[in-house]
Amino acid sequence: RWGGRDLLLAGQIGLAVVLLVSAGLFVRSIRALQHVDRGFTAERVVTFSYLVPRGSALADDPAGLAEGLLQGLGRLPDVEAAAMACSPPLGGHCTITGVAGAGARRWPEGSRPRIGLNQVSDGFFDLLRVPLLRGRGFGPDDRADAPPVVILSRSAAERLFPDDDALGRRVWLEGAGPPGSDDAGAEVIGVVDDVLYDTPRQGSMPEAYVSFRQDPSAATVMLRTRREPLAVVPAARAIVRELAPDVPVFGVRTLDEMARQALGDTRTLGLLLTVLAGLALAIACAGVTAVVAFSVARRTSELGLRMALGADRGALVRLVVGRGLWTALLGVAAGAGAAAVGTRLLEGALFGVPPTDPAAYAWAAVLLLAVAAVAAWLPARRATRIDPVRALRAD
Repeated sequence: RWGGRDLLLAGQIGLAVVLLVSAGLFVRSIRALQHVDRGFTAERVVTFSYLVPRGSALADDPAGLAEGLLQGLGRLPDVEAAAMACSPPLGGHCTITGVAGAGARRWPEGSRPRIGLNQVSDGFFDLLRVPLLRGRGFGPDDRADAPPVVILSRSAAERLFPDDDALGRRVWLEGAGPPGSDDAGAEVIGVVDDVLYDTPRQGSMPEAYVSFRQDPSAATVMLRTRREPLAVVPAARAIVRELAPDVPVFGVRTLDEMARQALGDTRTLGLLLTVLAGLALAIACAGVTAVVAFSVARRTSELGLRMALGADRGALVRLVVGRGLWTALLGVAAGAGAAAVGTRLLEGALFGVPPTDPAAYAWAAVLLLAVAAVAAWLPARRATRIDPVRALRAD
């Protein structure tokens, strides 16, 4: 007969199901976030920022300072490549601006497309191994006194020039002069693949790139190294001190570290739920073992009588294990129903997986039933060692 202990155990198993399903959903979300195409290669890349004080003599020529730093850093033996940007990937957009015009298209103020804007050095795309889809990258000829040029990301080119090739066309960014004025806009010289600047959950945004020579706002250095990225930081600091003694260096991070931090709350909540699910699973295992062992102790005489009458030991094990499994099945069914309702509250924190994902429910159910079967088998195995004579005499 079912008793209060069985119902409590079923409730305990149901709670474990809810936690296991939630943990499974977050594990799948983290995997989906990790497989989001970032558009660049993060291995062995370290970044750091610098700030030129207002009173510094170097503030009058930020592009010259950047050129000198890149040349000095590029000569370090452990540095494979050096580049500069206003903002590195996964570091957020340097600027989000509106597009006043693209080719023959014009947008009135208030309805202009919004795209990211980044100021980068010549080797930016090569260092990050961002594919150049068409055209060319920035070069030494793209000076401040040269005609303005711009490189668009793939999604920006598709959005601004949906029916035509963007190469050779012109775009007008907000603040660069109104369309139709004497300002000729910036010529599109290249199209590169999309790069992830926000979190993987937010995805890639259309991006425009200008040369740091024509817009010297770049203040973040990126170094691709031949060995451990952080090992080159002391030498890089020495180069900065040599060229610019009054310029502080801060924000040293690797792109791998930034990629892990970009997972943010999803990873933290997933880890917490995994720990809680593991505890719930252990408690459920102990509960099944205790309830089945208690049932075996109370049914000692019955089991002894069955064995005296010739019951097969395997059948006896199945009888005892079956009791534990029926309790587990009831808990799994109740827990699955509760999880179907409760996990909807987590929908906003999930990525790439629905709250009713069948795989998460299936693995939680199979895992709990397997644990319950093992937990019930241990006291069932002891039940087969009962001496029938002693069991009958003790009745």
